Amino acid sequence: MNILMLFLVSYPFNYIYPGSGVRANSIGTFYTFKDPSSNWWNPSVPPEEKFSVSGEWNNLLGLFSLIDGCISGSVGEIGIAFGYSGFNSGSMPINPEIEDSSTLPESLGTFSETEKAYLLSLNHPAGPIHIGIGFKFYQQDMLGARGIGYGVDIGFLYRKNRVSIGCVIKDAGGTSISWNGHVVDIIPAGYITAISYQFVRENWDLKMESSLIYHQEIHYAFGGELTFYFISLRFGWSSLKGIGSGFGISFREFYLNYGVNPTGSGYIHRLGITYSKGGA
Repeated sequence: MNILMLFLVSYPFNYIYPGSGVRANSIGTFYTFKDPSSNWWNPSVPPEEKFSVSGEWNNLLGLFSLIDGCISGSVGEIGIAFGYSGFNSGSMPINPEIEDSSTLPESLGTFSETEKAYLLSLNHPAGPIHIGIGFKFYQQDMLGARGIGYGVDIGFLYRKNRVSIGCVIKDAGGTSISWNGHVVDIIPAGYITAISYQFVRENWDLKMESSLIYHQEIHYAFGGELTFYFISLRFGWSSLKGIGSGFGISFREFYLNYGVNPTGSGYIHRLGITYSKGGA
């Protein structure tokens, strides 16, 4: 229970940091990849298609559920993305730590905790650089109280041939979570740089990315995606989230993705489907 309470209480919205998405979390670093969920990572990434929609389900440690959804598209040269992420702990018992269990009831009742995050991001090219901004709304409910916060991400993406460089400021200036009007939690700003290279051959291509994150302390990540015909294989490692792996299968405009992230407390399984239409 101590581990679960630490996960729930000490790190608000940690489950979507530094970003969301089945494909993204399989790779572990996703600041230059194009995907409906890319703007959770870097708001400057332009949409890959004129219209894309994705829905995802995550099972966290076999105990909690997480639902993600993203819609992305373009209007002229402006890229637009809407994202939603909802976490629900379900009903959990309140078990106090005591030396003599006979002096108090085994359980003091139950509680549930929910966290919701909404994203609106806009990006536009400025010469060889894409510039983007993401607006986030956070809502957390627990034990009859509600925490609310507003955050801003700022991103830049430079592409030259097969090389891409991304720079992101997440929760610029720090994001305060206010509980009933009083600031209790603060999500500190994060500073990220990433570089990727894409190898393209006749029947396959491989994109590798590495990134450096400063979020109170320094974190590293690297990962890649190998695609041949209609199958994609993914693997990555992050000092923030650990090992990730997964695969994807495409059929016409549909993409089915699966990913798994082992942790010290169990496995996080992720499953998602994406529909895309029209080249951007």
